Amino acid sequence: LADHLELDAFHIVGYAMGGLYAYASAYAMPERIKQTVLISSGQTPQSEEDFRAMLPLYSMLQKLARDFPRIHRLFSTLMSRSFIKNPGQVIERLSVKACDSDKQILMNPAFQESFLKNLIEVYRQGPRHYAHEVELGIHPKYWGFTPQEITKPIHMWHGGKDAGIPLILAEKFHQQAPNSTLNVLPDKGHYLFYDHWPRILDDMLAAP
Repeated sequence: LADHLELDAFHIVGYAMGGLYAYASAYAMPERIKQTVLISSGQTPQSEEDFRAMLPLYSMLQKLARDFPRIHRLFSTLMSRSFIKNPGQVIERLSVKACDSDKQILMNPAFQESFLKNLIEVYRQGPRHYAHEVELGIHPKYWGFTPQEITKPIHMWHGGKDAGIPLILAEKFHQQAPNSTLNVLPDKGHYLFYDHWPRILDDMLAAP
């Protein structure tokens, strides 16, 4: 894509699981990527401490993907059918244990419209692609490198009350990545990107 767009050097941003692909790109193309920005992202959960910090549903899905991939794919199929039939229920479920900041964003009609469109798109070609992505993410061995090998600057933004990808995962990635900085917004949750885009982009573009 970068070749097609004739981009010799560029910034890259990854949100949530997209952070995996952003820092994989930073590892693979250090000569072209100026800066990597990770939003609400971090290392994949590996210890019981990591899993306990996550929302129960997310923790269960990650463990199934790691230990019982066939069951995980079946569960993803059933879950996708439920979501497609009534996508609004996802907002309701996410709101139950969300922090105040995330609840405000989840109740925003503009956010809901965009979120639900994206959710439907995730499953457009069937649930197996989503399940496969989760399975790739939970097994660092598939990626062929470690955060210690990323030489380019990484700027991280994370909410202190993020229950989807808890702060502990961002902190552990930050401890491993030698050229990373971690900006923690104590009262924000997993959807901080929605109302912090201007600040994040200004910070990124101000970097040399």
